Amino acid sequence: MSKRLAKSFAYSPTTYRIVEGLERIFTPLRYWHRAQYQRHFNKLYKWERIFSGVYPYFGTALKHIPRDRPVGYDNAESAVSLGRQTPMLPSEYPVIYWLSRLLPLNPTLLDLGGHLGLSYEWYKKYDIYPPNLRWIVYDVPAVVLEGQRILKAEPRDTSRQPDSGVYPGTREFLEHYQWTYLRS
Repeated sequence: MSKRLAKSFAYSPTTYRIVEGLERIFTPLRYWHRAQYQRHFNKLYKWERIFSGVYPYFGTALKHIPRDRPVGYDNAESAVSLGRQTPMLPSEYPVIYWLSRLLPLNPTLLDLGGHLGLSYEWYKKYDIYPPNLRWIVYDVPAVVLEGQRILKAEPRDTSRQPDSGVYPGTREFLEHYQWTYLRS
């Protein structure tokens, strides 16, 4: 049996249902699986995103994060972890399409949670940027510092408000961070 076929079988919905049924019959198997996942969870690099548990509130989830783990992206490890080598996902293509229509009319864009300008770098090759483009990346302080270090950027000019914005994947972080730009 090839590795690919074995992996396909191991992660199939049918296998999942079988294992779930076995866990209901053999309760110790469920505890063993949870212990194995917890070992895996604890061995990961501090900046890796992996999740464990279902919590009723964000604050409850925060209380369950191990003390030696950073919370969120406002730390040096997370700021450098998602470097510019991150591949673009297929879900970015609709954003490119709409930006190609919006940016010529509204050339100042706010990229909320834009990390190190990943979206800017990804979209650049599609030649959708007008010559007067102003792309503002707004992120947590640790990420901004890393971005300035990498790009040797000057502090941003806040005199012009953005005409449009792109905020993919940021909603889950808005409850924890105080985004001062949004309140002004």
